[in-house]
Amino acid sequence: MPARNQPKTVEENIPVITQEEFYRQYDELRPDYERLGINMQQAIKSFLGEKKIPYLDVLYRVKDAASAYEKITRKNYNSPFEQIEDWCGLRVICYYPSDVDRICEIFTTEFDVKTQEDTASRLAPHEFGYRSTHFILTIKESWLKPPNYRGLENLKVEVQVRTILMHAWAEIEHKLAYKSTEQVPDQFKRQLYRLSAKFEEADEQFETLRYGLQEYRETLANQVGEAEPFPEQEFNLDVLKIFIDKHFPHHKRSNVLSVSDVFNELLTLGLGMKEIQEAYSIGIESLPKLEARWVREAPQHRTRLAQVGAFRMVMEVGNDAYFKLRLRGREGTDWVQSVIEEREELAKKRKPNS
Repeated sequence: MPARNQPKTVEENIPVITQEEFYRQYDELRPDYERLGINMQQAIKSFLGEKKIPYLDVLYRVKDAASAYEKITRKNYNSPFEQIEDWCGLRVICYYPSDVDRICEIFTTEFDVKTQEDTASRLAPHEFGYRSTHFILTIKESWLKPPNYRGLENLKVEVQVRTILMHAWAEIEHKLAYKSTEQVPDQFKRQLYRLSAKFEEADEQFETLRYGLQEYRETLANQVGEAEPFPEQEFNLDVLKIFIDKHFPHHKRSNVLSVSDVFNELLTLGLGMKEIQEAYSIGIESLPKLEARWVREAPQHRTRLAQVGAFRMVMEVGNDAYFKLRLRGREGTDWVQSVIEEREELAKKRKPNS
């Protein structure tokens, strides 16, 4: 936390600040670091959104005065507001190791980096332990023009970037009260190394699984292509998502959680791709009429259905079991009546002339 005035010139390792003076300066500068932490937290979330990098959380904190004073007393800091660089600290927690690299690129591009360290580099090849990428940085001069960043020049921030599993290991290690493996009793070191190795291996396996699933989905999408009918496939969430994307391309794209809800409904009824395609062939012609009525009767929507809504509408018309499932709790509503009327009309059309 840099002081506003130049630090006094003193002999090395002789503390020059009294406790009273320290707390006075701390109280004066803490609001600036709070403002810096909040603004950087928001900025980093925006950068992650722009890059479409999924993350668990972006956290910030301002160093506690009591712990800071204990540290400067223990280490005999001459200029504590210069020597301590993590008065403001941020932590970015993501899901995959490759995203750590992408997030680090954001910091090297968008901020003035003073130092950068991958703590894994401290470990020997046979060692396992704490892994995280640390930065000491400041905001760029161009950021100082907006009101929310004015007066924050030269304030340093420590940033830690890690995966969920790296974070879990760090938190557990902290709870065990050991800051390094050298502090661990010999009888427990091997067990600690083995656990750390499993965390690191799990990170790698999740990364491999991520890219394996991505390749599977791309291959599946290419296989489906323009093929009609939809090729026979093992019925799973990815297959259903691709079917919906293929057959409802002009509706608002539904996220995987919405598709997952539909998948569970179908799974409950024992319906697979064969039944879905049969229902689609029956109900798809009714979709424009039913959707138009839905918009008229619910003007607050003022738009088309999303993909999942359109798919459900088609299934309600084209599959008896699915219609009965969706009917529960909605009996007697105008909407259910309109679906019943459409189903009856289609049944008449399919009925052979007597």
